[in-house]
Amino acid sequence: MIGFIASITEKKKHIDNYLQQSFNSLNTSILKESSDYSTNSESKRLRAILILSVIESSGLDWKKYIDLASSIEYLQTATLIHDDLPCMDNSDIRRGKASNHKKFNESVSVLTGDFLFSYTFYNILRESKKLNLSDSIIVKINTILFNALNRIINGQTEEFHNKSNNISPDKIIEITKDKTASFIEACLKTGGVISSLDASQLKLLSEFGINFGIAFQITDDIIDIIGLKEKEGKNEGTDLKNHICTLPGKIGIDKSLVILKEKISSALDTLNQLNIKKDILKGLLIFATESRLKNYNINI
Repeated sequence: MIGFIASITEKKKHIDNYLQQSFNSLNTSILKESSDYSTNSESKRLRAILILSVIESSGLDWKKYIDLASSIEYLQTATLIHDDLPCMDNSDIRRGKASNHKKFNESVSVLTGDFLFSYTFYNILRESKKLNLSDSIIVKINTILFNALNRIINGQTEEFHNKSNNISPDKIIEITKDKTASFIEACLKTGGVISSLDASQLKLLSEFGINFGIAFQITDDIIDIIGLKEKEGKNEGTDLKNHICTLPGKIGIDKSLVILKEKISSALDTLNQLNIKKDILKGLLIFATESRLKNYNINI
């Protein structure tokens, strides 16, 4: 475990260093300030680390791909800025400080999110060219990420459309697949494409990513009910306040923990079929789910 923590800490340090230089060339001061404020807030950098971890697990030098992988954090930040808006989750706190629209204003936040969506793909293309990646690989990466973004938006739309509705647990999980799991799946597949994994291996990475993502969201939803903002850096009870249907809100924490355990088990079963090193990806799965719940004295 010590080696794993050291590994992700090193990756996070490199990602943070890259992102801190991101907006130096921007001419619009308020856009630069707003983008920097949210992008460089304290974050686990899970999605960029997932890309680098697949690359490392495939036997390549992950440090060569830091700049490309870090670009995914612009997309993650954009989704969070828009999630926090008054018309969406109306959250006042994000990553341990005032959310973007509270620090600036709603109009600036909308435009900052829009900018970061665009900047993600511009930067991925730029960094891919610097690495001399083939046009085929660049197209595959962008196709994966565009598809994930479409699914994130679809999942978010479905979630808000079903506010306060008596939807089934299966429907909640289907929404979660789009809203959360599709992005984690896309990051894993991006690492796989860069590593030239074949179609069967990419399919396994997708299955691993979907179960990882569902488990991650269930963990988040449980913490939303019981958590403290000092630990998670955001308001607790946000989903309940906004009448969002979550699995623990629907069936309770105990039954949700059973499903969470099943999703973790399914993810590990799939991971064991991959022809790459497994310890880092297994560690990330446990780190993002079981380890977080242990902070609240919950064991699964």
